[in-house]
Amino acid sequence: MFRIRILALAVIVSTVFFGTPVRASESKPALRIGAVFPLSGMTKVPAREEYRGVAIAAELENEIGGVSGRRISLDVKDLYLPGQAPGIMRSFRRDDINVVVGAYSSQLSIPASSAAARNHLVYWEAGAEADRLTGRG
Repeated sequence: MFRIRILALAVIVSTVFFGTPVRASESKPALRIGAVFPLSGMTKVPAREEYRGVAIAAELENEIGGVSGRRISLDVKDLYLPGQAPGIMRSFRRDDINVVVGAYSSQLSIPASSAAARNHLVYWEAGAEADRLTGRG
């Protein structure tokens, strides 16, 4: 089920947001996607597996030409405390990153998605399932 979610992420991002994949071009800038996961702290071991799934999906998409000829580049941030979310999302906004994937844990995903919304970013949750998060739409 997890692998299907990650592969679906690559397909949906490439087709819904950016069009069908075409041959990647060195002259086109990379498509930068923010990624927030607790890569340190208490949940680092299972979160790393979820991050690996996202990274593999990006690699697979890049192997077939990227998204509209643009290679996917993940800008990874270590989000292990809820209070870090606002600053991380502001940094993505400053860096012109408009799509963020993450954060493994509902405890982190709820503040991450709220901070992303305040910064006008698209937040794609990779695994958390709390009703408070998924029910917001």
